[in-house]
Amino acid sequence: MNVSRIHTLALAAISLVLAASFPARGDLIVFNDKAGFLSATGAAEVADFGDTATGIRGLLLNVGNLKFTSASGNFEVKNWTGRLDRKELGVWSKEEFDADVSLGEVHSFGFELVEPQFDPYVASTFVDSTFEVSLWSGGTLVASTTFSPPNDQAAFLGLWTSAAEGFNKVKIRETTGGKENEFFGDFYAGTAAHAPLPGAVLLGVLGLGAARMKLRRFV
Repeated sequence: MNVSRIHTLALAAISLVLAASFPARGDLIVFNDKAGFLSATGAAEVADFGDTATGIRGLLLNVGNLKFTSASGNFEVKNWTGRLDRKELGVWSKEEFDADVSLGEVHSFGFELVEPQFDPYVASTFVDSTFEVSLWSGGTLVASTTFSPPNDQAAFLGLWTSAAEGFNKVKIRETTGGKENEFFGDFYAGTAAHAPLPGAVLLGVLGLGAARMKLRRFV
C-alpha cells in the first residue's frame, strides 16, 4: 500500500474518532444516573438545602461548599415537591444562576432536579425546558452540555472532566422555557479526574502515525 493511501486512511480514521467520541465542547462524560455518577467519580455532597432556612433568600445564597448567584430572580428554599425527599432550591424567574465551588478546582459536578408539569407550583403555562450547563475555570470555558429533564420525576445530571479540564464555576441557564418552575435538590462535586477517553488516545496515536508517514514521504 503506498504512503498516500495510508495517509488517506489515517485521516479518515481520525475523522471517525472525532465524530464518535468527542462532545461539542470538552472531553466531557455525562451521567443521568446519580448512583453511577457517584460510584464512578467519587463525588460527595457539597450543598444540601435540608439545613437552609426556608423562605426567599435574595440573589446570593451560600450553602455548603457552593455560592449561588442568581442571574434572574430571587432564590427561595422550601419543600417545593414530593419528588425529592428534602427542601429544594427554586428561582422566582427563569432558572438561571451560577454555582461557585469553594473546594478549588474540581472535575465532577452533579445535581438533582424536578421539572413539574402536573405537580403543584407550576408558576405559569408549562413549557418543556432545556438547560445549558457550562463548566468554567475562572473566565475560561472548559466544557458544556444541554439537558432536558423529564417531567414530574426526580432527574439527575452529572458531568465529569479529564485532568486537563478542572473547573471552579458552573453556570446553569434555561435556554428554552420561562417562569414555570423547576426545583433543584442536592448538589455534588469531586476532585478526581477521569482517564482520557479512548478516542483521545486513539487520536494521539493516529496523529503521530500520520506525522511519521508525512516525514517518510518527503525525506
